[in-house]
Amino acid sequence: MINKNHVSIEDRRYALSTDIDWLEQRSEWTGLKSVVMVESNRMIGETTSTERRYYLTSLTDLSKVADPIRAHWAIRNSQHLVLDVTFSEDDSVKLQKNARSNKALLSRIALNLLRDHDDSKLSIKRRRITEYSVL
Repeated sequence: MINKNHVSIEDRRYALSTDIDWLEQRSEWTGLKSVVMVESNRMIGETTSTERRYYLTSLTDLSKVADPIRAHWAIRNSQHLVLDVTFSEDDSVKLQKNARSNKALLSRIALNLLRDHDDSKLSIKRRRITEYSVL
């Protein structure tokens, strides 16, 4: 599967194996039937990177596994992007103890409040500035 956006091109390959006899802890995973590997090759400009991720699943049909995996990463990436742009999460100072988790939780609560706003024409960042200056 190849995805192209304004910044990168990503080629993902999926492989599923039901041969899991080698997995010593398989009895600890109720309903485990297969292992899935996703290999992602991303090209941004002249730079190429490869990443492999592995998943344990009760599914054995690769077509039923690939879509949820892709959807999970799309949700995660879009949330991270919005939180970084709106709340500058990547630029925040290093916090100690529970402060980092608390700040992340409050940012997500604020993001949900902003997304719940009726005027969908405004970006999340603009909603924060115009309507919720305390966020």
